[in-house]
Amino acid sequence: MLKSELGIDTDSSVVSYAGSLGTQYMINEMLQCFANILKRKSNAIFLIVTHSDTSQVKEITNALDILDQVKLTATIYSEIPAFLVFADVALYFICEGKSGKAVSPAKQAEFLSLGIPIITNSGIGDSSEDLEQNKAGIVNNDFNE
Repeated sequence: MLKSELGIDTDSSVVSYAGSLGTQYMINEMLQCFANILKRKSNAIFLIVTHSDTSQVKEITNALDILDQVKLTATIYSEIPAFLVFADVALYFICEGKSGKAVSPAKQAEFLSLGIPIITNSGIGDSSEDLEQNKAGIVNNDFNE
């Protein structure tokens, strides 16, 4: 029911992101990655659940001509699992550097607790090792197509 309320067809492949869109998150790279996913799965939808300002997302999706495939919504924290449960994969990229190496993204645990595989970048705490050892996702090392 929630899926249809969001305008997501039952046969769509859903890529999900949940959380803030602050400067530590690489929204441009995430949307570029999703645009590449669309080349292979034309029925894909990127569901972004956030309370952050989404003007940058809208600007980038317009430039990439993927606005219709990106769904933006917000909800209270306790309802986030209801929005993510139909995700086929989660996607998030975090800026590397000193702060990135010391982070342990809560969103990783949230997605994995729902059985959702993850696409993320290397250099984020021990995420690479965790995902690769447990075959729970894909680690992007170079941001190329």
